[in-house]
Amino acid sequence: MADLSDVTNEFVRGEIDEFIERPDERARMIDMFSRARPEMLAISAALIDGDHGTVDRLTKEALDANTPALEIMDDGLISGMSLVGIKFRENFIFV
Repeated sequence: MADLSDVTNEFVRGEIDEFIERPDERARMIDMFSRARPEMLAISAALIDGDHGTVDRLTKEALDANTPALEIMDDGLISGMSLVGIKFRENFIFV
């Protein structure tokens, strides 16, 4: 089982540590983000931070580098939105 230190992106790691309290969700988030490549973690981090310009740029760069669109969706965009969804549910952010 992955540990929080296995999440290589410092921003994402901090978001998990600060906002994800339920053990099942925490384990799922850590596992999901620890398997993602750094480029996908950067997309997730920008999405979580609400920086749509960076999300757009990084997504285009990943597509231009022939990263499969499904990987970008799953490991970058959807994984980031899963953390945003939890923060929204817990009233930490408003969409």
